[in-house]
Amino acid sequence: MIRQLSLAAAISALLALAAPPARAGTIQVPADRPTIQLALDAAVAGDTVLVAPGEYAGPENQNLDFHGRDLVLRSEAGPEATILDGEFVARAFYLHSDETNAAVIEGFSVLRGMASYIDPFGSVGGAAVCAGASPTFENCILGACGAG
Repeated sequence: MIRQLSLAAAISALLALAAPPARAGTIQVPADRPTIQLALDAAVAGDTVLVAPGEYAGPENQNLDFHGRDLVLRSEAGPEATILDGEFVARAFYLHSDETNAAVIEGFSVLRGMASYIDPFGSVGGAAVCAGASPTFENCILGACGAG
């Protein structure tokens, strides 16, 4: 009996080692999470947050933070159909935790982003602050953003 348990345990261990790596998941906004930041918070490294067409504003859709995880944030329909609105009170992205170029932001228009003088990074980066981070921006349009 002891020998059978040991053999079963060894087989289980070998099967676990041979299992394919977990695949990255996709979290959809607003279908799975109502806001972009809530979707980013639920994601793990390698996941994709896929954003439906629309205009996204308000605190949970501004100063978006990947929290050091290399994620893909992608719009479904491109920058003409998916807008991040800073409302002249906030920037769109706040990346500051060693995100690499594997952190991808793709297919958004960023409008009316604003950095204020009370911001911890000062009045720089109306659309995005990348301090200690080097994300990849692809197919994005920035407009009417300001700092200073």
